[in-house]
Amino acid sequence: MSVASQSRGKTVKVVWTREDDIRGGRYRPLYVHRLRAGLDARGTIVGWEHRIVGQSLGAGTAFEAALVKDGIDATSVEGAANLPYDIPNLTVELHTTKVGVPVLWWRSVGSTHTAYSTETFLDELAHAAGRDPLELRRALLGKHPRHLAALNLAAEKSGWGQPMPAGRARGIAVHESFKSVVAQVAEVSRRPDGLPRVERVVCAVDCGTAINPDVVRS
Repeated sequence: MSVASQSRGKTVKVVWTREDDIRGGRYRPLYVHRLRAGLDARGTIVGWEHRIVGQSLGAGTAFEAALVKDGIDATSVEGAANLPYDIPNLTVELHTTKVGVPVLWWRSVGSTHTAYSTETFLDELAHAAGRDPLELRRALLGKHPRHLAALNLAAEKSGWGQPMPAGRARGIAVHESFKSVVAQVAEVSRRPDGLPRVERVVCAVDCGTAINPDVVRS
């Protein structure tokens, strides 16, 4: 973090160290996700259960009345409670913890963890059903044309389904946050030490009306 200020006509730039950053700001909350689902004989998802455990960002702040309703902090379940996928039996549980660590928004909010948990779990279900991850998502997005369009565009531009060089693999995901829909295809390889390396990411973004195109480009 850096802050520029004026001092006797000269600009002074103050840069926080990493240690200052950690001590001076509140923490992001830790979340734990547990997901279960049921598949029928055709590999169709017939039930989905998502349990989320973590601290509330809104509790104890000036935003609590607006964010926390009936004990549910909307920021804890956003991206999970509003899944776009057409699943007939879906439940999302939230268990809010109080562990004494001061938390607040810090660089991002709920969809950072709910997008990851739901999309990676959907890939596990596609693998278990023997279905292509893109095809499975397409079949579940009939009621959400924006998601489907972003997903199809990312798949098209990435060459999804085309042969890849040896040692590479692709993954795909789509998610909505703050009214923007984003789909991504990541190409990864394996480094000599066994860790993954991201070779390329193709991203399709539907942000609605671009009020400031420069922000979209950046």
